[in-house]
Amino acid sequence: MNVSQPRDYKLIVEKDVQVPTRDGAILYADVFRPDGGAERFPAIMNISVYQKDKLWIPPADLEEKPNPYMNWETANPLWWCPRGYALVRVDARGSGKSPGQSEPSSYQEALDFY
Repeated sequence: MNVSQPRDYKLIVEKDVQVPTRDGAILYADVFRPDGGAERFPAIMNISVYQKDKLWIPPADLEEKPNPYMNWETANPLWWCPRGYALVRVDARGSGKSPGQSEPSSYQEALDFY
């Protein structure tokens, strides 16, 4: 499969998916994936304090055109999903919709991401 060329996948968007952590806390994620039936796809995942639901409007001179799924420093689902990748955006503890105490770049955040 040549992953650099888009295929005819439809985009599936799942908002506010609950992700349980090892210590029982719940984090919230948005999942963007190709509609490939039972087909499995590699995932690009990020966890951030920058809020998964916050729309980022790129500067006018950026080659990439704005879309309703753009977010600061995350992969663009409209480019990656048609090429056979799933994207998972997670609100870190204490940010966005995930409850708890925010501790960016901490050991706990590393455990949550792992």
